Amino acid sequence: MVSFSWGVDAGLISTARDAGAYVLVQVAGADEARRAVDAGTDALTIQGIEAGGHVQASQPLLELLREIRPAVHVPLVAAGGIADTRARDDAREAGADAVACGSVFLAAEEADVHPVYLDHLIASTAAQTTITTAFDGGWPDAPHRVIRNDTVAAWEAAGTPERGHRPGESDRVASRNGQPVRRYDYAQPTRNTIGDVSLMAMYAGTSVEAIKRPEPAARIVGRLAR
Repeated sequence: MVSFSWGVDAGLISTARDAGAYVLVQVAGADEARRAVDAGTDALTIQGIEAGGHVQASQPLLELLREIRPAVHVPLVAAGGIADTRARDDAREAGADAVACGSVFLAAEEADVHPVYLDHLIASTAAQTTITTAFDGGWPDAPHRVIRNDTVAAWEAAGTPERGHRPGESDRVASRNGQPVRRYDYAQPTRNTIGDVSLMAMYAGTSVEAIKRPEPAARIVGRLAR
């Protein structure tokens, strides 16, 4: 299985399918969905604006599903804001054949997530997440949903200036795998990150409020599959 996002590339889709892979393309609109189907994708991942991490979407997930379902005839995988059976069922009712969950698995015991990051995930609500372009070091001009922190607050207080003019831009706030992490870098805090990880990009979707505690991934899957 090969999953693509951030664009429809017919050549890559063809290469993957010729190699025997089942191909998914993540899309955020009906026109993009049609292009991906015309290019040969086997299925589509429909990403809503509720998603954590880097976000292509500008519309809510259920709205997108209802818009895209009549336009294509391939399986749809819903992504964004899904962490419990209610959200799963809402997505299925809106036209999804399956769901993809991200943020809820950050609290899996198997996940490589720094303890401080995990504490923020457990304590945060949907309202404490925000779509921003602040953490663009390494991936410019790509909106992303993160938990609000002092880096985001300082940038916003300064008027959201462009790169090269942001407060504390050259600060080394942490190191990960021995490499420096500057303020506004897109790296997220893993277990071996050292430093003030609370200033880094702590990606999370609106489903973060469903995260209550660390637990095995199997238990999370079991709860979602009930």
